[in-house]
Amino acid sequence: MAIKSFLLVSLLWLSLAVFYASADPPPIGTPNTTMTTLVRRASPSPTAAADIAIESTPSSKPERTCVREALVALANWRQHCDQGGISPPKCWTRAPSIERCCGQWVDVHDRKYKDYPPIRNRKEVKTGESSWEWRWDPKVDKKGHREVILQTLEGYHSSKRECERWRVESEFGFLGFYEHLHEYGICDADKSGRALDSSVERYDPEGKGYYDDGNPSYPSWAPGGW
Repeated sequence: MAIKSFLLVSLLWLSLAVFYASADPPPIGTPNTTMTTLVRRASPSPTAAADIAIESTPSSKPERTCVREALVALANWRQHCDQGGISPPKCWTRAPSIERCCGQWVDVHDRKYKDYPPIRNRKEVKTGESSWEWRWDPKVDKKGHREVILQTLEGYHSSKRECERWRVESEFGFLGFYEHLHEYGICDADKSGRALDSSVERYDPEGKGYYDDGNPSYPSWAPGGW
């Protein structure tokens, strides 16, 4: 009988201990992290996701056209070759240009190229008794052909030595030169070859080069190297 009473009392005390333990308040501090909390913290808001998409959109980069490919190649050539003294053997080529690297002669009636912009010649025209102005006439020959500017990278004349040798194919190197074209005496241009950095209409974004002006100073950084 005494043993039964002892067992009943022990079970009663054990039940009370479990009850009070379960009723204890949570500890002071950060509540326990649940899987739901983890998922909620890891999921960005729709606004944040939209901001990331806008910041990483490819449209923020310049369109890589045949014209710009030629201008960047010219900047690379000037970096290494447009200076005084004896140029290295790799410079014994003509400089790249829009006409040399993107120009193509076509029949004036060829409908495939009817919307392609022309290569233009600068011509000084007298407009008055003592006034003159520059005009940019499309380049044509006497056999019914005109020279047009090819538009895409596929049209770039990599088969020409001066165009292939100085082409900057890596994205990093291209952007490095493109963002500093003005430091090489070059203007950015649209697909028609029109200079975008000029207050007047002109189609010679290549400029003359610093060495032609007696100043062979170019940036020392040469992305893409040799």
